[in-house]
Amino acid sequence: MQTTFPKLDVFSSPSYLTFDVRKGVLASRMGTRLCLLSEDFLNGFINACEYETGPAAPLVLRKCGRTFGARLARRFEDEASKEAGIAMRDRMMAELDELLRDFWGTYGLGALAIGWSQAARGVLPVSLKDSPMARGAGAARGDEIMTGMLEGFINHFGVASMRVVQTRVAGADGLAEFVAVPESVEEKAKALVAEGASQATILQQLQA
Repeated sequence: MQTTFPKLDVFSSPSYLTFDVRKGVLASRMGTRLCLLSEDFLNGFINACEYETGPAAPLVLRKCGRTFGARLARRFEDEASKEAGIAMRDRMMAELDELLRDFWGTYGLGALAIGWSQAARGVLPVSLKDSPMARGAGAARGDEIMTGMLEGFINHFGVASMRVVQTRVAGADGLAEFVAVPESVEEKAKALVAEGASQATILQQLQA
């Protein structure tokens, strides 16, 4: 039985990105083509969505995030599995968590932390620090995209459908908090957020 695994800095390794100067193509070592987006571009995208869709913008942005998050999860699983020759779902949870942190940070999405230990109690607390969606003019609106991304990503690896609710908007410290919950308690989580409850209180109430 194999007890040791290859290194877990698959995505932050200097050799992960390759750039073909002649073709002008940036790609991962596994051949996935990539592009770099500035925060100004992201804010412009959000502004355009709001202009085109009006009051429906939050829903549209969240759906965009969910679709992208699910695709990102498939890429993450595929590349990490190919790199190590080990199926992602055969890894220990600690390894999945470390690889996920490495992937999320390398792609410039912020420092991600998921409380996997609480999954058995029906919730997943999530924290995200220094997300590009939580800075600048589009910060409050950009969180809709990130909420959807987290939802799409988490559901890719889950056995049941989870909904992600943002419990804390990033402040000066750059920390945003979320909770992934079954759809049956989503409204309860939202009500607690509306009351101004802290992440700890929300988790306690949902697990009661």
